Amino acid sequence: MSLRPLPVPKALPLLGLLFFSLFSSTSHAAQWRPIGPEGASIQAVASGAGGAVYAVTSQGNVAASSDGAASWSQRGRLLGVHDTLVADPARPGILYAATLGGLLKSADGGATWSEPLTSAILWDFQIAPSSPDVLYGTGGKEVLKSTDGGVSWTSSFLGGAFAFALAIDPTNPLIVYTATLEGVLRSDDGGAHWGVLQGSPDVVYDLAIDPRRPATLYGLGNGEVFKSTDRGASWTRVWEAPAGSYILPQKLIVDPGSGTVYMLDNHTGIYSSPDGGASWARILSLYGVLDLAVDGRTPGRLYAGTYAGGVYRSDDRGGTWVVANHGLRELAFTGVAADPHKPGVLLAIANPDPASFPAFGSQILLRSTNGGATWSSPFGDPNNGPVSNEIVADPARPGAWYLATYGVLKSLNGGRTWAKASEGLRQIEFVHTLAAAPSRRDTLYAISWDTYPLCNSPDCPRVTLYHSVDGGTHWQGAQVPGLERGHVLFSLAVDAVNPAIVYAGGPHLFKSTDGGVSWSQTAGSLRGSIENLAADPFTSGTLYAAVYVPRGRRVYKTTDGGATWKPASGGLSVDVTVGRIVPDPRVPGTLYAATGKGVYVTKNGGALWTPMNEGWSEGFVWSLALDPLRPGVLYAGRTEGLFEYSSAPAAAP
Repeated sequence: MSLRPLPVPKALPLLGLLFFSLFSSTSHAAQWRPIGPEGASIQAVASGAGGAVYAVTSQGNVAASSDGAASWSQRGRLLGVHDTLVADPARPGILYAATLGGLLKSADGGATWSEPLTSAILWDFQIAPSSPDVLYGTGGKEVLKSTDGGVSWTSSFLGGAFAFALAIDPTNPLIVYTATLEGVLRSDDGGAHWGVLQGSPDVVYDLAIDPRRPATLYGLGNGEVFKSTDRGASWTRVWEAPAGSYILPQKLIVDPGSGTVYMLDNHTGIYSSPDGGASWARILSLYGVLDLAVDGRTPGRLYAGTYAGGVYRSDDRGGTWVVANHGLRELAFTGVAADPHKPGVLLAIANPDPASFPAFGSQILLRSTNGGATWSSPFGDPNNGPVSNEIVADPARPGAWYLATYGVLKSLNGGRTWAKASEGLRQIEFVHTLAAAPSRRDTLYAISWDTYPLCNSPDCPRVTLYHSVDGGTHWQGAQVPGLERGHVLFSLAVDAVNPAIVYAGGPHLFKSTDGGVSWSQTAGSLRGSIENLAADPFTSGTLYAAVYVPRGRRVYKTTDGGATWKPASGGLSVDVTVGRIVPDPRVPGTLYAATGKGVYVTKNGGALWTPMNEGWSEGFVWSLALDPLRPGVLYAGRTEGLFEYSSAPAAAP
């Protein structure tokens, strides 16, 4: 038996992450307003009584929807790993979550959570469909049971068998199955006694029962699905992964209304069988699908929780899908830039899991042509985009954009399509920072790091400074004399007047006066690590540096090309850490800073900084950019999304 070809979902343009909704604002006051696409990394979804839907994000926030995922509101927060969320099928608002701290319970739809009902780390947890106060959980080599909604527990040991999964008879809470490395076990007395079902598969990772036919049981093995129609007495294999397909499903779900069997594979998507396993089709082709829930009230409705795309919803058993993220705002925008030649064009890098190191986490490249009203992913599937760290436009060549990734990608059509521009770069190098010369077309500079473990050297990460004079077609590298072994460089700044003068910041300031061919350490020194550099757009030799010191990040200024420095942190308290500095190219002495407490501005070259946090709460700002075509308009990326600041009315889409 083989899988049927996947039909193209009609309501999933570009595999589902082309267009995002956003909050709109009619206020013209000078304040921050959200413009970025909504979304989150969804670890678990559950359908509850009364049509309620619940989701847990990678940051532990619990969201709820009462309108079929058309909109979401935040409820509460969970701590620890939370990959299992189960809703009471009969009583609204009752939820259970399995975490590293044990099983937690909420009686108010996830707003508040109990102390652990049991401290055991549960591999699986289930509510008895016919008796919601009867709970079962697998905890290593035992099965835990509660008959009072988790108030008290008993346990039954399975000998040497390690239990992975559970399934409870939908009509009789005393009949329960568990899957182990020794086969499938069944208990007919509520877990008091267990017997191995002879002939069951040796390895089963998940179990599911057809609620319409309680004697029908499905088991998920290592790239296989098995079926029993006699309560596990005998089994047949109904699906096997095609050779070389790398399909290794992790979860089985049976729709209680139709009996359709769904199979979830984190790497390739969701598969379904409407005929009891006789035939299968992939209904959602997407990397990073982490959970699936069947709506208990609306026939045919499914909810998929994904790593990068948020929540997907289908109303026809997976025939078509739509993104359902309104109200979910947990995409961290680690990069943003506005096109210097075409109004309304924005490119941004979003990270669904900002706690991960950028070189190893997942990033989504997004593009808007109407000032943030709608967004699309040039790579279609949100997980198909390259791991990336910075997005840069060439200020001297219309349509030219560069993306720092493993190598460099280049676009000549405003970010719609991309191609490699990495000749001269080694494959193991991750380009951490890119800079384009403001006054010379096609002149670029880059900082690369060899990535561990590919570096495989005590010098890891090895740092190389590159330059290109043909728009990234060819790159030439240079080592940095005086850079200590194992240290890295973080930032680049190109002189506004002379594009052959470029600076690189790290444990020291390094300078090149010949377009990156050779480098030397400047005589002036700063105590701390230079994490961001910004060249004054009006005066050659004037630089600003965000420097990491034990008590935070401070701002310093040089007017002689790095020979001497003086503090430029006036008004910044020691607990305000500065991450990125952005000079205003129209107003001398005006600079903006992304900090751990919002955005700050100075209008006198750093003598005095003041906060500009109208419209949002203080918080960490990942990225900051000015719009070169709209005076006074800034874009800032936070964990809660992308924001725009402007005192002028928003441009019409």
